[in-house]
Amino acid sequence: KSIEVRSRNTHYRGDLLICSSAKPVYPHLISGAALGLVELYDVKRIEDFTEDDWLCTRIPIKKRAEIKSGYGWMMRNPRKVIEVPVKGKLGMDNIPFMEGEIIPYPQRIFLDKKGIMIL
Repeated sequence: KSIEVRSRNTHYRGDLLICSSAKPVYPHLISGAALGLVELYDVKRIEDFTEDDWLCTRIPIKKRAEIKSGYGWMMRNPRKVIEVPVKGKLGMDNIPFMEGEIIPYPQRIFLDKKGIMIL
């Protein structure tokens, strides 16, 4: 989805780290880890949503009527990262990481006489 519905506004713009919750644990899914990055580029009041905006939320039509107020966090540029464990809490939180700890998945791998180059 490219629009996340939230109860509060934010003035933050930039990358958000997308993490999975630690519990519940589901077989074959990663729990308690950073999974990717997205760019939060805008916020829109739900009252101003168009039909196209609602489609981007993936919220079923019957549930939309229950949402009376809130904000749509507009996101783009999703990127997978190499999974690293995180301890956080629900919602938006500052998670301290050292530079270089969040590593994007390689997009291309080249093999030549000198070795492997990851881009």
